[in-house]
Amino acid sequence: MRSRLPAAPTAPRSLCLRTSSLIGLVALLTLAACGDPGETPKAAPAPAATKRPVPTATPSVILIGLAGVRFDDVHVPAGSKDAPRMPTFAAFARDHTDFLEAQSTAAWEVPSVASVLTGTIPSNSGVRGAADASRPVMIPANDSIAEMLQREGYDTAAFVPGGVLTFANQLDQGFEGAWTEGSRLEAGGPEAVATWLAARPKGKPFCLLVLGDATLPPVPADVADANRAAWAVNAHEARVEVVDRGLAALLAVLEKAALAPDTITVLFSDHGDALLERSSPAILGRGGGLFEEQVHVPFAISAPGVLGKGAVRGSCSLVDVLPTVRDAMGLPPGNGVSGRSLRPLATDPSASGLPAIAEEWRRVATDSGPVEHRLYAVRTAAFKWVADFVDRPPTWTEALFDLSADPQERNPLDAKDLARTSKEFAAQVEIVRDVLRGTRRHLTNEIVSGYVAGASGSAPKKPN
Repeated sequence: MRSRLPAAPTAPRSLCLRTSSLIGLVALLTLAACGDPGETPKAAPAPAATKRPVPTATPSVILIGLAGVRFDDVHVPAGSKDAPRMPTFAAFARDHTDFLEAQSTAAWEVPSVASVLTGTIPSNSGVRGAADASRPVMIPANDSIAEMLQREGYDTAAFVPGGVLTFANQLDQGFEGAWTEGSRLEAGGPEAVATWLAARPKGKPFCLLVLGDATLPPVPADVADANRAAWAVNAHEARVEVVDRGLAALLAVLEKAALAPDTITVLFSDHGDALLERSSPAILGRGGGLFEEQVHVPFAISAPGVLGKGAVRGSCSLVDVLPTVRDAMGLPPGNGVSGRSLRPLATDPSASGLPAIAEEWRRVATDSGPVEHRLYAVRTAAFKWVADFVDRPPTWTEALFDLSADPQERNPLDAKDLARTSKEFAAQVEIVRDVLRGTRRHLTNEIVSGYVAGASGSAPKKPN
């Protein structure tokens, strides 16, 4: 069932301005023709047309996101005889471009999906995790990939679980229709997509978003504490199995539809899931919010003629989806985008990638009232820096992890010792620290896209 009626395609802002100017001019000329006294006003010069790059290619784009799928659901450790818990995802990654060091931008579906759609980290998309019950809202000035492609004449549609793309958080902007009930990947989605593809004009490019949900449900109250971790693992395995079957059905639908050979298909997990494997998840007081099992995600792209086949070991982020798609169309990344095209990373085996940012938000009840925790992570394949900022009083703690020697993040290093990391990593950490100090207003990935600086409030204490 559709949650909303199809909206008419949105006209570009520059076109709206030109149209309003033309209406005013026609009105003045009409008054003159009807005998309005006085000199006929001279026509004002029309505003210069906004120059917009024209794509050199128009491939259809399919985005498939799976919430709650962990990296180890798709990639088993080297030498292990275990089969992947998601064989369909693993086969897709093996057959296309498989990014082994991808990071989500948040441990929550809504801000992470917003990052995929806009190419921005949560602080810039506006879809930050709310500290209370209110829902975050995407900043309307952000162009989503659906809006960009809609202006190029693409059809757009989204098949998602309820609550992800809604009027409330504005993630649906650019999609002509957003379906929710009975159309998620694991429950009716493949059939709904097949119906939509069969009804649309042949040969016209489209942008399609399909989401599935494998997130862990709450542990039942009757499960004993000693059995909670085992229950979580079993429940997770059952859910990813269902989602993987839905993915297989969807890929079969797409294959049967005989899509154009240049179609770009992006398969990603927007965040992983903690399976209660940490008996004491209180490192830095984070509550497990940005551990590897939650932000290190499987991510693969099929982009014939743009990206080759094989594993890519350089670090990257889900914010790189939009600029990669635009690059495949012969376009620059776009203004304000936090990511970059993955074509150079995928074609250079020696490339290490650039540090990626993840964010999370928590509100903790205390005797003196609620305290907000803002969590930040800067990650590459080799290192991960994390910080926990507390707003009352403003202070933070931080730590550094060597992911090669300590992939489970059990042994934090001295966070001041960034000399062992790359210069790009250390520079990105300093940007986050400036935000925590209040000497920089906006958190950005300056290493890629530049920044906007400004003072904001009093500076918190130096990190412990």
